[in-house]
Amino acid sequence: MSGGSLTTEQAEDKIRATNSTNRISALIDILLHAPKEVGLSIFVENYSTCDNTWHYRNDILILLKRLGHARDAMDSEALHYFSALPDPVVIYRGCQETRIRGLSWTTERAVAEGFARGHRSMTVAKPVVASAEIPKAAVFFAVTHREEAELVINPRRLRKLKQERYVQEHPDSSRATGAPFK
Repeated sequence: MSGGSLTTEQAEDKIRATNSTNRISALIDILLHAPKEVGLSIFVENYSTCDNTWHYRNDILILLKRLGHARDAMDSEALHYFSALPDPVVIYRGCQETRIRGLSWTTERAVAEGFARGHRSMTVAKPVVASAEIPKAAVFFAVTHREEAELVINPRRLRKLKQERYVQEHPDSSRATGAPFK
């Protein structure tokens, strides 16, 4: 891991050669083969542009836990945002009901609802909006450049986890309601 054989230029070329669906495997390869600082920087910069992370979540979690938090790789806006968060942080996730314990969460409920509705032409079967608390120490990094208030977290550290079924009132409406599971 982080063997250092991949240069910054090679890592950036690898990212440019991928689409959003395949990018996560390239990022994992970069984490494994680039120097730690290069790998984390490129990973943090590009993670939120990946669409297919669910099946890689355990590998990503293992790598991030070994490498430690990636706050040094965050840009100044994300670092400022993260520093201002309370401890613990209330977070939300919009997703399929079987994918609640993912790595990507947000501090904005409206953003989570958007992901529950589906995004980038992807639909969500059995959508839910989950909420939880997470200690700041369990946040690997924050991403602000996509205006999603995204936190990449260790899902094993979630506390007070709740989920609500996400029901859109009308297919053309952006309004929705949450119904707690029973």
